[in-house]
Amino acid sequence: MEGYDYDAAARTIKIRDITSDEINRKILRRLKENDPTFDKLWVTDERDDDRDYCPEGARDLGWVGYYISRITTLMELYFYSNPFPGFIDAIEPFCRGVNCNRSIQKISFMYMDMSGGEIFQSLRPFFENNHNLSELRVDSCGFGPGCALSFLLIACSKSLKTIHLSDIGVEGGGLMDIVQALSAHPQVEKLELEGMNIERNECEALANLLRSTATNVQELNLRNPVRNINTIVDDEEVWQADEGALVFANALTSNHKLKTLDLHRNGITAEGWSCFSKVLCDTSSVNSTFLSNHTL
Repeated sequence: MEGYDYDAAARTIKIRDITSDEINRKILRRLKENDPTFDKLWVTDERDDDRDYCPEGARDLGWVGYYISRITTLMELYFYSNPFPGFIDAIEPFCRGVNCNRSIQKISFMYMDMSGGEIFQSLRPFFENNHNLSELRVDSCGFGPGCALSFLLIACSKSLKTIHLSDIGVEGGGLMDIVQALSAHPQVEKLELEGMNIERNECEALANLLRSTATNVQELNLRNPVRNINTIVDDEEVWQADEGALVFANALTSNHKLKTLDLHRNGITAEGWSCFSKVLCDTSSVNSTFLSNHTL
């Protein structure tokens, strides 16, 4: 589809000639007509309702991208499972259209193999230039070495308010790269790293993020870590969950913006939780009580 002139073809092409699937046709019509009630679109290989577009090939995907580039009412775009089965060459023409969209506020990737990084690379202009994008979600996706997600986060528009990463598989120091990339987004208010392999280095990097006076994170979710904060760092050293709790508690002594910290199922004991008691209300003196973190 390289060099295909969609603007010229759009004057004469019929929707019925783009795809044989009736639900796909309805979706294309709603995109083309800028339907104000059509604010969510799923691109997937598994259909659940009439907002799910199941691509048939590079041809129809290119047209989906073209109409996404023109619609101004689309607010949420979801990718699920394997939306480009057997036609990886469809990514570029499809993404070329998505890159022109400025109405999308939420984009989500779920249950996808991202090891090649092609879709993030192709969508980079979208993430850089869409200043209405406020939420990024990546759930149950696998990444290879040199995690494309960390590079994308660094380049992403500073309009993001919510970043949700859940159960993603990264190789080597990929998760550490992701955590460090988050420092490029001090405007983020909600950060969720659920079901992740949070080890010692990541824990300390997150604590540094909380210590920063520039950070605006108000909700931090570290629920259900893969191996808990109680993770073996090497053959001799064990990174205890209570030590992790102490790291976060110490970071919060100077942080008065965080309102919610979710450490559910991290293996923290009563001793570890006691670290937060002093942060919330330090009764060692009147002045310490006054300076305690009453925001959390």
